[in-house]
Amino acid sequence: MNKPKASASVELTCGNLRAIVRPDVGGSIERFWLAGDDGQFDWLRTSSSSGKQPLEVLDMACFPLVPFSNRVRNGRFRYGDTEVNLPLNFGDHPHAIHGQGWQSDWDVEDSSSTTVLMRYDHVADSWPWNYTARQKFVLDENSLSIELVVNNQSSTPMPLGLGWHPYFPCDADTTTIKTECTEVWDVDEEVMPTSLRPATDLLPQAVETPIAKLGLDNCFTGWKRQVDIRWGNSGHSLKLKANATLDKLVVFAPVGEDFFCAEPVSHATDAFNQAFRGETNTGMIDLPPGGTHKAQMKLSVTTANFFDTT
Repeated sequence: MNKPKASASVELTCGNLRAIVRPDVGGSIERFWLAGDDGQFDWLRTSSSSGKQPLEVLDMACFPLVPFSNRVRNGRFRYGDTEVNLPLNFGDHPHAIHGQGWQSDWDVEDSSSTTVLMRYDHVADSWPWNYTARQKFVLDENSLSIELVVNNQSSTPMPLGLGWHPYFPCDADTTTIKTECTEVWDVDEEVMPTSLRPATDLLPQAVETPIAKLGLDNCFTGWKRQVDIRWGNSGHSLKLKANATLDKLVVFAPVGEDFFCAEPVSHATDAFNQAFRGETNTGMIDLPPGGTHKAQMKLSVTTANFFDTT
C-alpha cells in the first residue's frame, strides 16, 4: 500500500463498483456508484453534476459523526466536573452539531485500489479531550464497508458518540425503506428531543415505506441495525447494516427533496445532557483514558444487471 498526499481525493475500484473518499473534506465519501456498460447508478447522493467548486462537506454523499452525533443543546453540557462550551458550528443554528470530524481535514495513512485508512487527531480545545479517530474504507465487488475507531488520548474519561451521515437519492413515489425500530423521539421546532413514544405510526415496522412523503427528522431507538432501501422497479437495492455500537437510527426525510438520510448512530440527540440529568439508555459512551471504541457500517448493493447478493 502507498501513502498519497493527505489533501488528495482517493478513488477505490472493485469490479463494477467505485467510491471516491475525501480526506480533505471532513473524511467524507464524495461518491459511491455502479459503473458499467449498461449505465451508472449512484447508491448515495452525488453533487458532482452541480458544477459547484470547491465542494463542501454538506455537498458530500456521507460524512463521519465524531465525537458525537446530532445536536448538543446550545453547545453546552457538563460531564463529571467538566463544563463544556462548544462553538455553534452550523450557521445560525442554536446548537452544536455532529462533532469535529466532519469539519476537519483527515490524513491518509495507507491506501490501495480497494482500501483507504485515514486519521484525524484532535488536540483539546473547546472539546477538552485529546483523541484520535481513524476511518477505514474497504470496497469489494458488492459492498462498501466503513470502520470508525476512536482512541481517548487524554488522562481523564471522555464522553463519546459515533455514527455516519449518509445521503441516499430518492424519487417522489417509488423509493422505499424497510427497517425495524420500537420507539421514536418527538422533536420541537429546533429538532431537539421532547418525548419518547412508540414508533409504529411514523415508521411502520418491516413494511416497505415510500420515504419521500414521510417528512421525518427524528431519532429512533430499539433499532435492529438494518435498513433496506429499494429504488422502485429498477432492480437496484441497498442493505445498510451496522454493528452493535450503532443501535439508534436518525431518519431525515424532508418532503419534496430528492434525497433522504438514514444515519446509524450510537446515541440519542443531546445524549450528553440527557445522561447528566440521570436519564438512562441515552447511548452515551464513557471512554476511559487510553480506551478505544469502534463503529462499523456496511453498504451492500444489489442490481439485476450485475449482482445477486443477500
